[in-house]
Amino acid sequence: MASVPHHRALPHQLSVARDHLSYERTFLSFFRLSLTAAVLGAALYLNSSRFLDVPTGRALSYTWFGVAFLTFILTGLAYLTLLRGYWTSQSQHNHHVLFYVVTLGALAVVYVTTTEMTVGATTRYADSVLRRISPVTTDKSGGIFTFMPSQEETNMSANLHGGCSATLLSYAGRMYCRLQGPSPSDIGGSEQALPTTSDFTVHCVSAGNLHELYTIDIRAVKVGRNMTFLRGELSQGTPARVVAYSTQTLGALPAKV
Repeated sequence: MASVPHHRALPHQLSVARDHLSYERTFLSFFRLSLTAAVLGAALYLNSSRFLDVPTGRALSYTWFGVAFLTFILTGLAYLTLLRGYWTSQSQHNHHVLFYVVTLGALAVVYVTTTEMTVGATTRYADSVLRRISPVTTDKSGGIFTFMPSQEETNMSANLHGGCSATLLSYAGRMYCRLQGPSPSDIGGSEQALPTTSDFTVHCVSAGNLHELYTIDIRAVKVGRNMTFLRGELSQGTPARVVAYSTQTLGALPAKV
């Protein structure tokens, strides 16, 4: 009679083993998928971080990295769901939980470090460029600025940081807003940065060359509250040639190029 429970327990043990194996395979499939998405998202994020000042590049960067991060979170939830009532009673499998926690912590560290390396580096670069842009003439209707990129601004290549000289327009636009602040003599004070949203369009004609003088011409008109029209033109070299231009509209003013 004692052998009957043993024979009955054997199929149950086999069923549990098959379930455990299925859990393992399902988890590994989800984990590999999420890890692949995270790597691809991080790679795209790092690559497009050079274009953080251009709305399209910034949107692609954050969108793909967000999808990868969300995929990894969903994988974690799936993992805990698949192993409910399993990893708690199977001490030999507790190392999977530890592995997941350590991996999640490592990715969090990578995310914070990557953000600092990209967003932080881009912010510091923008501040450096702002300090080196020289206003020639400014008035209520606009301003003319000059800028000559050095090796630092070109990331050891012939192209400006951001891949296009049009990024200088947004920098000069911020400079113009600073000059139009309450204290025009204080370049570093009262910044009213231009919003870089989808209604800010940058057209790059040419990436430009190293050690050539840029001339930036910005024309702005402010009508009432929250209504701004901005047109910027970037020229380079002698004779001057237009390498980029931009338009921005807020409120009811129509866009004109």
